[in-house]
Amino acid sequence: QFDEENPLQSHFLHNLVNNLNSPSTKELYKELEGQSVLAFEAMAKKEMELGLFRDDIPTQTIGFLLYKIGVSIQEEMEYSGAINPKESIHNNSPVYQGKQETLLKLVDQYIQLVKPAFDKQ
Repeated sequence: QFDEENPLQSHFLHNLVNNLNSPSTKELYKELEGQSVLAFEAMAKKEMELGLFRDDIPTQTIGFLLYKIGVSIQEEMEYSGAINPKESIHNNSPVYQGKQETLLKLVDQYIQLVKPAFDKQ
C-alpha cells in the first residue's frame, strides 16, 4: 500500500541499500537497518516465547537474518526482471505496481526455504 500511495518515497527506500557510499544516505540507511533488525528481533522473541521458533540462537542473529532475507527478496525481484526501479521512477509509478502476486509468491518460496531453520526442534 505504501508503494502505491508514495511511489517516489518507495523508490528512495528501495534503492537506499544501493547508495551506502553516499554520505547523505549512509546514516539514514544504518538507522533504518537498525530499526528493522530490532523489529525482527522482537518478532523472533515473541515466536520463541510461543514455542514456535528455536531458542538456541540469539534473537539478534535471527533478527538480522530475517532482515537480510527481506533484502534478498527485493534484490531477486530486481535480478529476475520482475521489477525495474529505473523504469518505474521514470514513469513515476510504484516499484511493485502489478507485481504483488509475484512478490507474494517469492516471499512464500523464501518462507518454505528458511522455515525449517527457525522451527523449534
